[in-house]
Amino acid sequence: MKRKWFFALLLALLLGGCNADLRGEENAAYTFGVVLKTMDSEHWMEIRAGMENAASERGIRIVLQYPSNELAAEEQKTILRDMLAEPIDALLFSPCDSGDTAWIVSEAEPHGLPLFTIDTGTLDSKLPYIGSDNRGIGRMAYEYLLETVGEGGRIGIITGTSRQDSLSNRVSGFRFFCMRDRRMEIVCLDTDCNNYTGAYRAARHQIKEENVSAIFCTSGVIGMGAVTAREELGRNDVRLIAVDTQSDVLNAVREGRLDALITQSGYSIGYQAVADAYASLNGETTPQEHYIPNTLLTAETVGAFLEERYEESIAR
Repeated sequence: MKRKWFFALLLALLLGGCNADLRGEENAAYTFGVVLKTMDSEHWMEIRAGMENAASERGIRIVLQYPSNELAAEEQKTILRDMLAEPIDALLFSPCDSGDTAWIVSEAEPHGLPLFTIDTGTLDSKLPYIGSDNRGIGRMAYEYLLETVGEGGRIGIITGTSRQDSLSNRVSGFRFFCMRDRRMEIVCLDTDCNNYTGAYRAARHQIKEENVSAIFCTSGVIGMGAVTAREELGRNDVRLIAVDTQSDVLNAVREGRLDALITQSGYSIGYQAVADAYASLNGETTPQEHYIPNTLLTAETVGAFLEERYEESIAR
């Protein structure tokens, strides 16, 4: 069965596209509708793999769809409306726009359709969430920079869209502790840096013009843009910390190009989301917020993490 989902995933990656993707047994106990934000990065492929493995173990059929990119909120909204019309037992989704989900709750309620959010939560409704504790990630980044940069540090933050609460909560968690302790100062915040180029430009400005001591990057792609900017400016004294668990970012930590990385396991998020939805349908109580643990990695600890990650992937 494990080989089955692996080859199905490989076929899907080769075919590409955003069309419905069916997984699971024909005589499945349940059918889960799944709408993710995209399928163009290692993180989302890991989430998908975790969901498919959990579904395979439980005899669940997965109907998977996703828009062309993480910012395609209107495209995803159309997909979600279509999914609500499908004969599904639960809907698991990761909103492109965390502030536009109340309508889903309203339309699903008459059908008694259970809803769960994956990786990214909601701002205008209250739904079960499975993913990282993003405010906790902000705290981890704050504590790391306070320890390595020290009091009086001038901190820059680079983040993506504020419409996704996963990113905004990382920023708010970091800002809370800065404001509470008054031991470091946030001197600049660049938002809507949703790609490598935008992050690179923001990091160059923060390092060269704002003279920051460190930069908190709320995603891996942002972190890699900041790495390039720091290298070009020859400012290795500026600390960089990012969030995500993908190969290029992990390698950057191992090579000493990125100082620290806060991990999040896409596989575990996807697996747990299906497990929680299945348990809920079978009358079990599940957490309203089910946080998947995060780990802070540096050059000293990333090697052991990579070995463990490889062994886990083989065991699947």
